[in-house]
Amino acid sequence: MALYLDDDQTRQVTLKRRDPRPKYFSAALDKQVEIGEDFEAFLILQGQRNQATLAWLEQSKEFGIRDSDRDALAAVALTEDQSDALFSELEILPLIKLFDSFRTGFNMTGFEQVAEAGQLLSDLQRPMTETLNIMDRLKHRQVFGSISLADLGDRALTSARTAQLNSWYGPLTTY
Repeated sequence: MALYLDDDQTRQVTLKRRDPRPKYFSAALDKQVEIGEDFEAFLILQGQRNQATLAWLEQSKEFGIRDSDRDALAAVALTEDQSDALFSELEILPLIKLFDSFRTGFNMTGFEQVAEAGQLLSDLQRPMTETLNIMDRLKHRQVFGSISLADLGDRALTSARTAQLNSWYGPLTTY
């Protein structure tokens, strides 16, 4: 993509261009990459504003270290929560099977008009509603844990990402 610079900007960029241009480490490519001409023009025209970028870069590194520690603790907590949900689910399953066995054998055919039979069935089913709600929440906790753990892995501060973050010092301080 070609940039459209006015005459003054073109003059500033031409005076300060470097050959070769500075490089940064690309975590995606796992190698040093020379910055593009358009990015070089951007950095040149930023001038002193690059100092604020450098200050934020330094702060970002600190966030990265804290985020790594926090994410490690979160991973332990999420794993424990998943495990707890699974074991709780295993404790509830026999109750669901017992209810299912009862409900399958509870046949009101021919007695639908008997009020007490209907009331008995309603009373016996009532606890199962909450039990099924608990089971749904346990399954939700397991799914939430899986998704959250995957997200932690996706945004983890790997050595390659740390190298990429640190490599921006070169291009930012060149201009």
